[in-house]
Amino acid sequence: GLNMPNNVAVDRVNNELFVMCKGDDTIKVFSRTANGADPPLRTIDGVNSTGDIVGMVVDPVNNELFVANNTPVIVIARDLDGTASALRPIATGSDKARGVALDTTNNELFVADNTTSEIYVYERTADGIPTPLRTITGVNGVQGLALDLVNNELIAGTTNDYFSVALLIYTPINRQFRICIVFFWRMKVTGNLAIFL
Repeated sequence: GLNMPNNVAVDRVNNELFVMCKGDDTIKVFSRTANGADPPLRTIDGVNSTGDIVGMVVDPVNNELFVANNTPVIVIARDLDGTASALRPIATGSDKARGVALDTTNNELFVADNTTSEIYVYERTADGIPTPLRTITGVNGVQGLALDLVNNELIAGTTNDYFSVALLIYTPINRQFRICIVFFWRMKVTGNLAIFL
């Protein structure tokens, strides 16, 4: 089964669902149409080195999987089964990669670094300690990324104190983020979370 799943990525070309499991430090790959107790097609071990796997994106065009685990981004083969062997690492800023997004049309990799509050844009084939093509700054507590290629927008999930979350949308034309939605939650005396909109 799934042990503390905390992130998913969908590969629509190969009809697969990748699920990060923080509890056992694995990535389990299922059929995209898996249901109930369907077993994984394969399991990838050994990707995590910090106990904090937090983001991934599948590149079905080039058969790669980009994994952000609070260290440099690790690139592995998409169809791997068993122990991970990195094709290449991509070191970023403070090496605290928290989210990744990929634009295969323009061959660009977006990496969120919540320690530096920056989003770095690299060539998809970046390796080692590359120089970013460009850097988006001032994104406090950025945790996750997604791309909307239809509207040419970058979506960033942020949290600045683990008590509030904002979804920001970046438009390259005006080079600004706009706040789309904000969630605030506070601990009740019972320890349950309450969400206020």
